[in-house]
Order: sequence, then C-alpha cells, then structure tokens
Amino acid sequence: MSILSIARDHAVNHECLDSDVAPDSELIMDSLCQFDFLTGIVAIGDLGTPDSRAFYTSFARFYSSRTEPIVVRLIEDLG
Repeated sequence: MSILSIARDHAVNHECLDSDVAPDSELIMDSLCQFDFLTGIVAIGDLGTPDSRAFYTSFARFYSSRTEPIVVRLIEDLG
C-alpha cells in the first residue's frame, strides 16, 4: 500500500481534512499526488539538484492525470 493511499484513508476518516469534498471523491487522492509532486520540486530547488535522497516520488505510482494539472499550472505560472 502506498503512503498516499494511507494518507487518503486518514483524510477520509477525519472530517477536518476533507470537509470540502465527499469522502469517496477522487479529488482527495488527486490533491495528495499533486502535493507530493510539489514537495519533490521544492526539495530539488532547495538542493539545487534532483537528488532522490531528499524526496520520494510516491505520486508516480498513480495515473499521471492525477498530477498533471499541477504540473501544467506550474509551467504556465512560470511563463
């Protein structure tokens, strides 16, 4: 089981973590995948190199459609 799946289950069981979406909504996992991607980007920026000792790409286990919206937004915001 992925750490993101565990985090999703935790969010579903704690209303304060998912109060704006239905418990069975895929938006929870989408948000977790996007957050995981962004933390990797921050780690790379902080180190100045893509050193995998500083992050783990848990989002990569899931369909790219979960993470793609934040990647597109990040690229568009840089442009």
